Amino acid sequence: MAYLFLVRSMSRVLILFGIALLVGCSSVPIVGSLSPQAAQREAHRDIASGHMKIYRAGTIASTEVGVALEDRGLIKRLPRDDRLSGGCTDPDASAHIAYATAYNREIVHYLRAHQRT
Repeated sequence: MAYLFLVRSMSRVLILFGIALLVGCSSVPIVGSLSPQAAQREAHRDIASGHMKIYRAGTIASTEVGVALEDRGLIKRLPRDDRLSGGCTDPDASAHIAYATAYNREIVHYLRAHQRT
Protein backbone atom coordinates (compact mmCIF):
# COMPACT_ATOMS: atom_id res chain seq x y z
CA MET A 1 0.00 0.00 0.00
CA ALA A 2 2.79 2.44 0.91
CA TYR A 3 4.57 1.54 -2.34
CA LEU A 4 1.50 2.45 -4.40
CA PHE A 5 1.17 5.78 -2.58
CA LEU A 6 4.84 6.56 -3.25
CA VAL A 7 4.49 5.73 -6.96
CA ARG A 8 1.43 7.97 -7.32
CA SER A 9 3.13 10.82 -5.48
CA MET A 10 6.24 10.55 -7.61
CA SER A 11 4.22 10.52 -10.83
CA ARG A 12 2.46 13.72 -9.77
CA VAL A 13 5.77 15.36 -8.96
CA LEU A 14 7.18 14.35 -12.35
CA ILE A 15 4.13 15.72 -14.16
CA LEU A 16 4.41 19.04 -12.33
CA PHE A 17 8.15 19.16 -13.05
CA GLY A 18 7.48 18.51 -16.74
CA ILE A 19 4.92 21.30 -16.93
CA ALA A 20 7.29 23.71 -15.19
CA LEU A 21 10.07 22.73 -17.57
CA LEU A 22 7.89 23.34 -20.63
CA VAL A 23 6.77 26.74 -19.37
CA GLY A 24 10.31 27.75 -18.41
CA CYS A 25 11.83 26.72 -21.73
CA SER A 26 9.37 28.58 -23.92
CA SER A 27 10.88 29.96 -27.13
CA VAL A 28 9.33 33.37 -26.50
CA PRO A 29 11.11 35.04 -23.60
CA ILE A 30 8.20 37.10 -22.33
CA VAL A 31 5.00 36.09 -20.67
CA GLY A 32 2.02 37.90 -22.10
CA SER A 33 2.02 40.50 -24.79
CA LEU A 34 4.67 41.32 -27.38
CA SER A 35 3.71 44.99 -27.11
CA PRO A 36 6.29 47.78 -26.86
CA GLN A 37 4.95 48.52 -23.37
CA ALA A 38 5.69 44.95 -22.29
CA ALA A 39 9.19 45.34 -23.75
CA GLN A 40 9.76 48.51 -21.73
CA ARG A 41 8.62 46.74 -18.57
CA GLU A 42 11.01 43.86 -19.26
CA ALA A 43 13.84 46.32 -19.91
CA HIS A 44 13.19 48.08 -16.59
CA ARG A 45 13.19 44.73 -14.75
CA ASP A 46 16.46 43.75 -16.45
CA ILE A 47 18.05 47.10 -15.63
CA ALA A 48 17.00 46.77 -12.00
CA SER A 49 18.41 43.24 -11.81
CA GLY A 50 21.62 44.18 -13.63
CA HIS A 51 21.05 41.51 -16.30
CA MET A 52 20.62 43.59 -19.43
CA LYS A 53 20.86 42.20 -22.94
CA ILE A 54 20.23 43.32 -26.48
CA TYR A 55 17.55 41.67 -28.58
CA ARG A 56 18.20 40.88 -32.21
CA ALA A 57 15.19 40.66 -34.48
CA GLY A 58 14.36 40.93 -38.14
CA THR A 59 12.91 39.26 -41.16
CA ILE A 60 15.60 38.63 -43.76
CA ALA A 61 18.45 39.45 -41.38
CA SER A 62 18.48 39.60 -37.61
CA THR A 63 19.93 42.89 -36.30
CA GLU A 64 20.10 44.94 -33.14
CA VAL A 65 17.02 47.01 -33.93
CA GLY A 66 16.55 50.27 -32.08
CA VAL A 67 20.29 50.81 -31.57
CA ALA A 68 21.84 53.71 -33.49
CA LEU A 69 25.31 53.29 -34.98
CA GLU A 70 26.77 55.84 -32.54
CA ASP A 71 25.46 53.76 -29.61
CA ARG A 72 27.10 50.47 -30.66
CA GLY A 73 29.99 51.13 -28.28
CA LEU A 74 27.61 51.35 -25.33
CA ILE A 75 26.21 47.88 -25.94
CA LYS A 76 29.31 46.02 -27.07
CA ARG A 77 29.67 44.05 -23.83
CA LEU A 78 26.02 43.09 -23.44
CA PRO A 79 24.89 39.58 -24.38
CA ARG A 80 22.74 39.19 -27.48
CA ASP A 81 19.39 37.42 -27.45
CA ASP A 82 18.15 35.90 -30.72
CA ARG A 83 14.95 34.30 -29.42
CA LEU A 84 12.69 36.87 -31.11
CA SER A 85 13.98 36.37 -34.63
CA GLY A 86 11.48 34.45 -36.66
CA GLY A 87 12.30 35.06 -40.30
CA CYS A 88 10.26 36.58 -43.09
CA THR A 89 7.59 33.88 -42.99
CA ASP A 90 6.92 34.30 -39.28
CA PRO A 91 3.55 36.03 -38.79
CA ASP A 92 4.84 37.56 -35.53
CA ALA A 93 7.97 39.07 -37.11
CA SER A 94 6.68 42.66 -37.01
CA ALA A 95 5.64 42.26 -33.35
CA HIS A 96 9.07 40.80 -32.54
CA ILE A 97 10.81 43.72 -34.24
CA ALA A 98 8.64 46.25 -32.38
CA TYR A 99 9.30 44.45 -29.09
CA ALA A 100 13.05 44.29 -29.64
CA THR A 101 13.18 47.93 -30.73
CA ALA A 102 11.34 49.14 -27.62
CA TYR A 103 13.44 46.96 -25.30
CA ASN A 104 16.75 47.96 -26.89
CA ARG A 105 15.89 51.67 -26.82
CA GLU A 106 15.20 51.50 -23.10
CA ILE A 107 18.53 49.78 -22.49
CA VAL A 108 20.43 52.29 -24.65
CA HIS A 109 18.65 55.20 -22.94
CA TYR A 110 19.72 53.85 -19.55
CA LEU A 111 23.31 53.24 -20.68
CA ARG A 112 23.58 56.75 -22.15
CA ALA A 113 22.37 58.28 -18.89
CA HIS A 114 24.76 56.17 -16.81
CA GLN A 115 27.88 56.01 -18.96
CA ARG A 116 31.19 56.86 -17.37
CA THR A 117 32.88 59.97 -18.65
